[in-house]
Amino acid sequence: MAYNKKKLLTWILSGAVVLSAGSFIGYSAYANSLSKQEILNQKKADFDKQKAELLANPNANSEQGKRVKDLGTEVGQLEKELRPEKPEDLLKRKLYAYKEMIMIHEAFYRDNADVDLKDPKVVKVLNEIKQKKQLVERIEKEVADKIKSSEQILKEFEQGKAELRN
Repeated sequence: MAYNKKKLLTWILSGAVVLSAGSFIGYSAYANSLSKQEILNQKKADFDKQKAELLANPNANSEQGKRVKDLGTEVGQLEKELRPEKPEDLLKRKLYAYKEMIMIHEAFYRDNADVDLKDPKVVKVLNEIKQKKQLVERIEKEVADKIKSSEQILKEFEQGKAELRN
């Protein structure tokens, strides 16, 4: 009986030691890691430095430019993680980009003398452009009316774009 108590006590103490050591190691790793904000600040400083060096060096090669571009992408992704875009700003940005794309697409067909406006394929594309413009007008009206939340309008906008693609 005494042997079983000693064995049990040994197992309990061994388990406590293992848990303590694991907790200490886990805390040390956590305490020594940098926060995302600190990493962002370091990467921003590094990006600014490398960008200045790149711009100051007229003999810079494309590999240096690619490294600066990649670092800038990392900085942008970290910023987006730390400070997500507000739904209003996201909607405004996406709507603007969509409108610009429509205008460019429409201008190509309107200003190109080689385009046969009676060609069924061209007619189809022009009809799609018209539908896209109607979607933009409807979304802009909903934004102006402020009846729905930006999240709801953004969702409708994305659904409308998806329907037009299909």
